Amino acid sequence: MDNLFRLYFKALNDSGISYAITGRTEYYPEIIHSDIDIIIPDGKFEAFWNFMLGLQQNKIEWIQIISHEINSHYCIVTLSEGAKHNLIKPDVCSDYYRKGMLFLKADYLLKDRIFNPKGFYQLASEKEFIYYLLKKVDKGNMDKQQFNHLLDQWNENKGGCLESISSFFDKECKQLIREAFEKNEILHLINNFAFLKKGLHQNLRFSVKDFLLKGKNRILRILQPTGLVISFMGPDGCGKTTVVNGVKFDLKEAFRQGKQFHLFPKEIDDVTPTTDPHALKARGYIGSLFKLFYFLGLYTIAYWHKIYPLKVRSTLVIFDRYYHDLWVDPTRYRHGAGKKWIKLIGYFIPKPDLWILLDAPANVIQQRKSEVSLDETTRQVKAYRQLFSQLKNAHIINANQSSTGVIYDAEKIIIDHLKKRTSLRYKNK
Repeated sequence: MDNLFRLYFKALNDSGISYAITGRTEYYPEIIHSDIDIIIPDGKFEAFWNFMLGLQQNKIEWIQIISHEINSHYCIVTLSEGAKHNLIKPDVCSDYYRKGMLFLKADYLLKDRIFNPKGFYQLASEKEFIYYLLKKVDKGNMDKQQFNHLLDQWNENKGGCLESISSFFDKECKQLIREAFEKNEILHLINNFAFLKKGLHQNLRFSVKDFLLKGKNRILRILQPTGLVISFMGPDGCGKTTVVNGVKFDLKEAFRQGKQFHLFPKEIDDVTPTTDPHALKARGYIGSLFKLFYFLGLYTIAYWHKIYPLKVRSTLVIFDRYYHDLWVDPTRYRHGAGKKWIKLIGYFIPKPDLWILLDAPANVIQQRKSEVSLDETTRQVKAYRQLFSQLKNAHIINANQSSTGVIYDAEKIIIDHLKKRTSLRYKNK
């Protein structure tokens, strides 16, 4: 992560874009607590997007962007080093908005910015104080470390900090803030957060334009969801569980949250391992058709009611198997009406964004799990390959390697997909 941080900010320094980091930076780049909050001048986003798109010259990939305010964008960049994909999370904004209301202008914040010897610019102490204080007051929470960060800015430039709060708080609020930091009493501040927040909002002005821009941002979030739906496929014994767990852990920071389903898009508390997948007798023709139409309704309703909203909320949605598993192994699902019906219904089933097949020789899979015969495993391996030759955005990974290698390959596919999607959405911004 250290190397990625240094490369990223060296490139940003060379870009000519005026910027500054805000927040706690005392442990950078060895320890990065969460997002890296970056402020750029108003009107400089086009230049910033061009900078982000050009990062590939430094082998850095821009894979994600989540717009959470009018002009605030949570980004993810990655760098592949060895067998690991490292990532950092620049959260860039210009004028500082919260919930559609303007708090601070970027030009004011960036004035008198300071170059940190570690290789990046940061806000002057009084600018950092007002920015961080307003954020914490409006959120209504603060811990001791955050208070100490504000206290450091106060002690460095008390007069500047006092002046910075004058535009946002009346005399009483200003005195309260002064007492809290002069006496080093965090509780005096926290216990009066509600009072301070009320005083703050009395000095903020509502803007119809900003309200409309906020609505536009929400509409774009719906039309261009930043989540991702992936289906991992393969015979029993190919290593799906290990790979899924690895991907979820390594890429969790690239999304707001993660969600996993087994075969169907419905909540299942526990998945009982199948020890004899071909033990039960197939349903009759009519019963099989009813089951397929049940699957169609289940997937379609659940996609629009559950899966797509998860995508809008920037969720990594992972399926272990999917409807199309029926095409490979109808016996497992007791289907007795022929593959033509499976294929026809499958045409109308909502599809994942990415398909990933864990492929290995049948004898290797048999050594891991032998719940079916070698001949059946051989047939399934061939059937999966045939299926994936017909699917869009389908990728095959060699699962006959170390789990670390398989996880790396799977993450590379996901990262490349995200990179392409982000580039297409923002190359003209």
